[in-house]
Amino acid sequence: MPVLLEKRRKNILKLKNTNIQFESVIGDLIETRRKELGLSKLDVIQRLGYVNISKGYRRYDAFFAGNIEQRFFLDNLASALCLQFEKISSALEKTRLSIRQAEQFDQECKLTEWRKAFKAHGIIETESSVPQPIFTAIFTDVLSRKLIELDITCGAETYRQQMMEEIPNRVGDNGTIISFGAPIGFVINYSPDHAIRYDLNGVELQEMNAALRLGEAFLSFKNGKRINDAAVVEARDC
Repeated sequence: MPVLLEKRRKNILKLKNTNIQFESVIGDLIETRRKELGLSKLDVIQRLGYVNISKGYRRYDAFFAGNIEQRFFLDNLASALCLQFEKISSALEKTRLSIRQAEQFDQECKLTEWRKAFKAHGIIETESSVPQPIFTAIFTDVLSRKLIELDITCGAETYRQQMMEEIPNRVGDNGTIISFGAPIGFVINYSPDHAIRYDLNGVELQEMNAALRLGEAFLSFKNGKRINDAAVVEARDC
């Protein structure tokens, strides 16, 4: 766990729609000052200048959920709570740092889990690395069309042939993979740190020192809910 989460547990929050915890120093400052002035949450929202109270509540809650880059909120915060700009600026920078560190820690944990669970597999490369139209990645199972699980019991020397035999089963009658176009080659991820790119005939084109991974797409609503995470974009970051 990062030091930032061990130092003090006063206002440890989660980023919206995630399990990422961060320390909200700016949140501590606002809540402490609000109580000093004897103000309710509604009082603060009105002092901030929100005419639409429902919208003000949403912005206030979003701020405490990590969406701290709200221009209107920040521009009026000093006058609303009679706070010095220097105090607000310092608290903001500490909170930003906390969020960055927490996000980095979360990514490191996910990467560790991915490496532990890694099994050799293949990825079909296509004319387009991004689905067209892109919303099809949300509502269709595009991942299963491009990702090929290999039979590792047969040995690494068989992976290339396995890919060449399976690719024809992944295309439609028109020779394409829906939304991505025709296959142009494939990559075999032998390990998290070793991958090889081949053409469709199995000729080696490029050796890589990182596995080829698939990105994500999601649909987000105003209430923050996400649906149908889907792997859609190729990336070489592991």
